[in-house]
Amino acid sequence: MGVTLRDVAEYAGVSTAAASKALNGRPDVSPHTRMRIINSVKELGYRPKEARGMISGGIITVVFDTLESAYALRVLAGATRAAQSLGVHLHIMAEDFPLKAHKLFELDWFKSLAASGSRGVIVVTSGLTQKQADAATQCGIPLVMVDPARATPRGVSSIGATNWEGGLQATSYLIKIGHRRIGFLSGLESSVPNQERLQGYRSALDAAGIDFDPILVAGSGFRYEDGLAGANQLLTMENRPTAIFAACDATASAVLEVARKLGLAVPNDLSVIGFDDTELATHSTPPLTTVHQSLDTMGASAVQACFDQSEHRNEVIPRVQLQVHLVERDSTGAPPKLDSSSL
Repeated sequence: MGVTLRDVAEYAGVSTAAASKALNGRPDVSPHTRMRIINSVKELGYRPKEARGMISGGIITVVFDTLESAYALRVLAGATRAAQSLGVHLHIMAEDFPLKAHKLFELDWFKSLAASGSRGVIVVTSGLTQKQADAATQCGIPLVMVDPARATPRGVSSIGATNWEGGLQATSYLIKIGHRRIGFLSGLESSVPNQERLQGYRSALDAAGIDFDPILVAGSGFRYEDGLAGANQLLTMENRPTAIFAACDATASAVLEVARKLGLAVPNDLSVIGFDDTELATHSTPPLTTVHQSLDTMGASAVQACFDQSEHRNEVIPRVQLQVHLVERDSTGAPPKLDSSSL
């Protein structure tokens, strides 16, 4: 009979539960205890894959910035299907879990994943530093980023969408149906996908000969609450926009709510376009015109890339950008006609 997890725990002087947490990359284990467990694994020659039974494909850790969004759930759905087809177990984590975020992506954390036979880590919508990427490489842990918030470090694969094209399509469509005063409801300013969508918006304005007006850019995040504040800023200004392109569906839904409270009818008084094409878009009132990106495919592609890279550890998958397209629904229409009595 081979070395068991219980043997490792006893050798390290910890509980079996603590040993299991450490070897599965859980951050709620002190660095000192984690290293003692890792050293015990090496000294005893424990092979974690033997203890995983039916999980022959290994473990991939997926780290979200938050799980409280329709975006995250769609990515997770695609990742789960791919993992099932590959026989891989997903370990799901989120940076907004209490008391955990500061321990993620540190060298000791990657060492614990390596000791557990991890096939890699998928990081969704967060940013990584080069130091963190180097720590993963040092431990032989493949990294794949989905919609990275910052520039992708060397040695890391990334999967995203053609965000600039999506911004261009959304804004060009609004211009085509007659809008000239178009607001952009921004996500996080530091987010690379957000900046690409903003540049697409600006490119469409420029192509139509419409001057970019920075006062028409508001917002500071991708959450519904962020959208409420930004939409209120845009819709209560003098000479408000007749249309708003929001950087995600969550903030676009917030625009609909602010418009309702202000007595503005969508789309008669205001047109709204989102980005993502999540369930929020179809369930909104009215249903949202939005830019569709295949979030399921992103999740599935990330799992496949992580799995493939773990099979050939020196190969980093080049940057993948999935195509987007505009889905027209009921939240967009021609701009309201000017009241001649006000001229």
